[in-house]
Amino acid sequence: DVSNELAKVLNANITPSVFLLDTSGAVIYYGALDDKEMSVEFSPNKKSKSYIDEAINQYTKGEIIIQPYKVPVGCVFRQFQF
Repeated sequence: DVSNELAKVLNANITPSVFLLDTSGAVIYYGALDDKEMSVEFSPNKKSKSYIDEAINQYTKGEIIIQPYKVPVGCVFRQFQF
């Protein structure tokens, strides 16, 4: 996305962020991938809760996505101009 078009459309400004779109292209989940936060206490062996997996499972079952937004944890980035 050299021209940042997708980032602009999705209003992406934190990395990493996850977007799940339905068949019409509407965003139905936006936010953190899972509950693992990168910090000095980060443990790779800690079992994590995958927010995106939950959203995908709910969507494919025809259910309402219970948590369509989860605050993404990461770095703010600016859309670059090339």
